[in-house]
Amino acid sequence: MIDLVYIMADKESINNDLELLYSLRSVEKYVGDYNNIFITGRCPDFIDRNKVIYTPCKDIGAPMTNHWHKVRETIIQNELDGDFVLMYDDIFFVKPTNLTNYPFYQRGKLGESTTGGEHYRATLLNARDFLVRKGYNNYDHELHIPCIYNADTFMALDRYFMALKDDCQSMAVRSVYGNMAFEEQPYRGDIKIRSQMERVKYAIGVADCFSVSDDMFQFDTYDWLKKDLGKQSRWEK
Repeated sequence: MIDLVYIMADKESINNDLELLYSLRSVEKYVGDYNNIFITGRCPDFIDRNKVIYTPCKDIGAPMTNHWHKVRETIIQNELDGDFVLMYDDIFFVKPTNLTNYPFYQRGKLGESTTGGEHYRATLLNARDFLVRKGYNNYDHELHIPCIYNADTFMALDRYFMALKDDCQSMAVRSVYGNMAFEEQPYRGDIKIRSQMERVKYAIGVADCFSVSDDMFQFDTYDWLKKDLGKQSRWEK
């Protein structure tokens, strides 16, 4: 069994946080080895706070800085040790999955991805340059899938990210962690629906989960999720 940590931004999503609602429903339906559910940042009103471990935590800067900060605060405030799973609110499982030994996947080398804006790509290049200087591989781990962090290993990165907490770009957190913590980093394509032309059943293929961009959620994805994940989860009021 393994704990799952969701980190939430200060602002509600444009879809009224329905992403989190359906992500949790998919966890309950398809993940066989989840333990506690942690929600750090902001907790939507539809969540029963008596059934999750909620850690209030404000954004402090750029998205990558907030990622580092909120994972760090989850570890410190809840005295986490050992491994846990980092989740995003827009990760939806679609088939039975165990997360305890989930691989730390990569999608190629840092700097090769063409998705995201200028700021996001800068964080990838910053991570690449940092890892090269330190003598590590420079794989891109910024996929929209779960990843396993170890509390002690994550906190050991404090000295690097603390120095960048006021930087407007910082570094890609998952990629720094993955390259420094793992020798084996298998390849996997990223499945994130970014176009109205993409349909969930075709996008998924053989994958265990998928993601969707905020502005595409209300199209085919929402209808698909309502059909597949209509049952309320134990974490809802």
